Amino acid sequence: MKYTTPILAFAFSTRGEVVWTVRWSAERRRLKINRDTPGG
Repeated sequence: MKYTTPILAFAFSTRGEVVWTVRWSAERRRLKINRDTPGG
């Protein structure tokens, strides 16, 4: 457990931000598509 915490912190600080950005952009794209399509 001594090494797991720094690795998790590193993953959350770097990859977590990337995942959040990708997820946010994908969510915006999905909302835009739903808004542009009639009845969506």
